Amino acid sequence: MNVYLLGSGPAPAAIGGKADAWVRLHAAGIPVPDGFCIPAGAAADADAVGAALSTLRRRTGARLVAVRSSGLGEDGAETALAGLFDSMLDVPAEVDDIVRAAGRCRDAGSSARAVAALGKTAEIGVLVQEMLAPNRSGVLFTRDPVTGNDAPVVEVVSGHLRTLVDGSSADAVRMVLGADGDIDEAALPVAERAALLGLCSAVEAVMGGPADIEWASVGGRIIVLQARPITTRRAFAQGLVLHPVDHLAARHLPPAVLQHDKVELRLTAARLGIGISAGFVALAHAPAPADLASAAERLAPGGEFIAVLLDPFDLDGQIHRSFGTGPTAGADLAGFMAPLGSLGRGFAFLLKELQDTALTGVAVRLPDGGVHVEVICGHFITKGFEEPRSYRLAADGSVASSSPGSQTVAMQVIAGKKVRVPVTVPATLSPEKLAEVRHAAVSLAATYPDAGIEFGYTPDGQFFLVDLYRSASVNPPERRDVLSEGRVVGRIRILDVPADAIESSIERHIHSRPAESDPSSAVAEILVVRRPFHVLDELVYRAAPGTLGFICDGGALLCHLAVVMRERGVPGFVMPGATSAFRDGERVVLDTRPGSPAPITRI
Repeated sequence: MNVYLLGSGPAPAAIGGKADAWVRLHAAGIPVPDGFCIPAGAAADADAVGAALSTLRRRTGARLVAVRSSGLGEDGAETALAGLFDSMLDVPAEVDDIVRAAGRCRDAGSSARAVAALGKTAEIGVLVQEMLAPNRSGVLFTRDPVTGNDAPVVEVVSGHLRTLVDGSSADAVRMVLGADGDIDEAALPVAERAALLGLCSAVEAVMGGPADIEWASVGGRIIVLQARPITTRRAFAQGLVLHPVDHLAARHLPPAVLQHDKVELRLTAARLGIGISAGFVALAHAPAPADLASAAERLAPGGEFIAVLLDPFDLDGQIHRSFGTGPTAGADLAGFMAPLGSLGRGFAFLLKELQDTALTGVAVRLPDGGVHVEVICGHFITKGFEEPRSYRLAADGSVASSSPGSQTVAMQVIAGKKVRVPVTVPATLSPEKLAEVRHAAVSLAATYPDAGIEFGYTPDGQFFLVDLYRSASVNPPERRDVLSEGRVVGRIRILDVPADAIESSIERHIHSRPAESDPSSAVAEILVVRRPFHVLDELVYRAAPGTLGFICDGGALLCHLAVVMRERGVPGFVMPGATSAFRDGERVVLDTRPGSPAPITRI
C-alpha cells in the first residue's frame, strides 16, 4: 500500500510514530485533521497521492496541507525525537508540491543531525493533513512534565501553533487547568477549557498514560494536531508512595510502569470484570524511615505478598523480587529495597498479594476454539516438578478429555517463606470452575492472543487471576506424551537434578534472562530427567540447533521448560520410568514429530 487514507480501514505497518498516533486518535473518536499518509519505504507515487488528494479535497475543500515527517520510533513512550525531522506547512494541495515535500521529509531521516542523534539513518513515513486556520492553538500536558503534579498544564497562543513550538512566540499564556488554576478567559474561553479537560483522559487512554498534546481551536472546536507520551515527566518524587493498581491510580504512574505486563494485566482484568490478586505499585526515590514505616502500616493488615521490581526491569541482569508478610512488612520492604539504593535514581515495584491458595493452574485457548487447562494443588504453579491434572475443553466448553496427573507435594508461602506440604487429595476442577477458567482464558485471549493465563482458587473457592503466560509457542501439541515436537540423534545422558530444584525452579519461573546460544556445542545429547524443571532452561538456550532433546519420567504440557523447548525446536517426550529405562552413553533417535513411526529408537 503506497498511500493510506484516514478512515479507510486498518493502517499499514511502518507509518511512523506520529501517523500511528493520528490513526489511533481518530479510531477513538477524537477530532484530528483529515488526511493521508505514505508508509516508510513506500514510493510517493504521483497517481496514488493524486487519488488520496482528490478524496481529501472532496471531504474538506483543503487548498493547503501540512506535510509532516513521521519517523519510525518518533513520538514513542521513551523518546519523542521532537523536532528532529522536518515538517512543511502551507504546502499547496497539488500533487507535485506534496511529492516534493514528502521527499524533503524523507531526506531529513539521513541528515547529519538525525544520524548524530540516533546513530543511524531513520526510516521516515510521511503524514499529509489538511492545513487548519485556527483562532488559537496550544500545547497541553495532561500532567505537569516539570513538577510531576497531576493537574493538566496548557500553553496557548493566538493563531497557529508554529510560533509556540519553534519558541518565537512572545504572547504565549501558560495556565494550570485544574480546579485551582487561574484561567485567563481572554486567552482561553471557558468552553474550550472544559473541552481540553475532557480531552485529557481520552488521549491518555490512547497513549497509555500522561500525554503531550498539540491542539488547535477552529470555530470553537478543539482538534488534536498530534499527541505523544510525556517523556520527561518526573515520576519518582522523593519518598515512597503506594498506588493501588486501578484505572484511577494509573494516572499517577509513569508510562514505562503503566505498560509493564503485570500492571497492564491488572488494568485489563479490571476492565473485563475478572478477579485478580490485589496489589500496589510503589514509586520510590531515596525513601526515609518514616516513608517505609507508613508503607508498612498499609501492608500490616494483609498477609503474604511478593515484591517485584518493575522499573528498572532487572537488577544486575536478574529479575529482583522477594516475599514478605504483613506483620513483618517493614523489615521485608527494607530488605527488598536495600540493593536498590545503589541505583541513585527512582524505581518502581509491584507489591502483589499472595492469597491463601488451594489450587493454581494454567489455561490456554487452543486454535480450534477449545481450551487446555492444567491444575495442581498448592500456592505456586509447580508444574515443573509435579504432573498436574489436565483437561481439554471443546469449543463449546464441554470436557473433551482429561487426565488425573499425579502429585505428592505442593508449595505454600507461610510467613514469607516457601514451605513444602504433602498432597493427599488430587487437584480437581468442578464443571462450574472449568467454565469460570474457560471464560477468563477466552476473554483475555482476545487482548493477548499468544498468551495463556495463570489462575488460582482460594480455599473457599474464589477464582483469581495470577499472571499471563506469554509465548508464541504456548499452545501444546495434541499428543499428551509429547512436550515439544522435533527430531534429534544423540547420546543419552541421565541427569540427576538436585533436590533443591523445586525452589530454584520457582525462583526462575519464566522471569530469567535467556542465555546466548553456543553454536560451538555440536555434540548432540538427549537428557533423561525426572521432571522438566525450570532450571534446565539455560541448557535449552545454550544448545545449538539439533543438539539437544529431553525424555522425562513425567511433565506438564504447559510447564515453562516445555514452552521454551517449543520456542527453540528442542524435542521433548514423556516416558514413565525413563530414568531407569536407559543407560548413559547409549545412542538413540528422539523423533516427536507428527507421523513419526516411533518417538524413541535405539541405534
